Amino acid sequence: MHPKNQVIYLIIAFSVLVFPPGCSPTKPPSSLCDNLAQALDTVTLRARLASTPDQIRAFLQSANAGPEAKLVFVNGNYLYYIDFSEAAPTIKKLPLGSAAGPICPVISPDGAYIAFATGVPDDGEQTAVSTAWILNLTDGTVPVRAASPAYVPRFVQNATAPTIIYSTSASPAPGKTYLWDGNGKVMKKEIAGGMPGAEQEVYAGGSYFGGLSWDERYLATAWLAGPNSYLLDLQNAARGPAEIHTLKVKKLSSNADTTIKIGTCNPSVSSSRIFTDCMMYFDFGSGAISAAGCSDSLLGSWGMHQRIFITRIDSTILRVYDPPSDIITVQGKNATGEIVAREWDNPEWSNHPYLAVAAVKIDRLWKDKTGAYTHTQNNEFIYAINLKDSTSIRLVETTDSSYVNFNPVSCSEQISFQSRTDIRWPWLWARVPAAFKEDSLWLARGIGRR
Repeated sequence: MHPKNQVIYLIIAFSVLVFPPGCSPTKPPSSLCDNLAQALDTVTLRARLASTPDQIRAFLQSANAGPEAKLVFVNGNYLYYIDFSEAAPTIKKLPLGSAAGPICPVISPDGAYIAFATGVPDDGEQTAVSTAWILNLTDGTVPVRAASPAYVPRFVQNATAPTIIYSTSASPAPGKTYLWDGNGKVMKKEIAGGMPGAEQEVYAGGSYFGGLSWDERYLATAWLAGPNSYLLDLQNAARGPAEIHTLKVKKLSSNADTTIKIGTCNPSVSSSRIFTDCMMYFDFGSGAISAAGCSDSLLGSWGMHQRIFITRIDSTILRVYDPPSDIITVQGKNATGEIVAREWDNPEWSNHPYLAVAAVKIDRLWKDKTGAYTHTQNNEFIYAINLKDSTSIRLVETTDSSYVNFNPVSCSEQISFQSRTDIRWPWLWARVPAAFKEDSLWLARGIGRR
């Protein structure tokens, strides 16, 4: 079990034991008990659509997409889905059957299926076993077990029939350091009639979690694969993957050129039909640059997960995207839950070349009755991003950013809870029009050279 989940479960178990006299989870008689019951409720999704259907359709049109679009995401142990083409779109909880604890959902290129994983708390963990599932969006049935072990399932982008691709391991091979170095395989299965077919090998030399490019030439990965972002050219696989998040910087002491490598996560291979040799990810911030006594005059400074990158296999940074400007941060003088920081979480390149989606994590500062200061950090929003012009639109927002601090038994004992809204792993599907023609220059040059 993931440490974060252990903490949540321990808090819940302890809180049930110390419920105030006369209160119960099913029949709270006071506002205090109401607060506690709400804090313990991990089932109800407290979120809503943040933009109108017309606004979303206009945004899609600006990216040469749509008008059909679908969104899937996770909150707690549940999977949620929105079909924006409906006259009155709503957030729907999807049936899971025995597929408890979904993570990393994605939607098939035809919009008919969702693939997701269970059994691991994040996008992979070395000691856990992951299972891939597929859910048919057209018939309302429960998910079907597709493969196991199967880590971070995705769809083959240009397959003639829905086909999932996944890795078979998340533990380094004996004597090896990184997952791409002889650890497991990359496999695929075609989906026919809602059922997975025979397993086929894509690559036998290691595990990759970021998907396969449109031309089926490049595999992407990061995080568990090593302290960087990696692209493997399958036509030159013997060379091993290219380590692409290597930044050219200046030494402050001598102004000499040097390079810095920064850890990354959330790999997502390009869905461009033209620029297939690049990938999306975010990193752990520019602290490594300043710690090495260097500076980057082009990119400046940024915090952990505060910048999404699109980078080419030759380490050329093509685009960067900072968190949305419509989320206002303050200095936190009052500590009444105001937003003091924001960052991206779980960014993913959509099936449409010009679109991406990401959650936004919000850091709120609170001051409790004892005078102590506390931070809460939850994913409160989902944004769609137009990768071509860097605009964005808020798709989903929380309706509960609360932090509850109260005394359940006596004034000497304080127990705190924060909102259970923590939206994770969003994935956006948008219809690619039949007449779509991708701009042949939009990812042709690096930052500062457009």
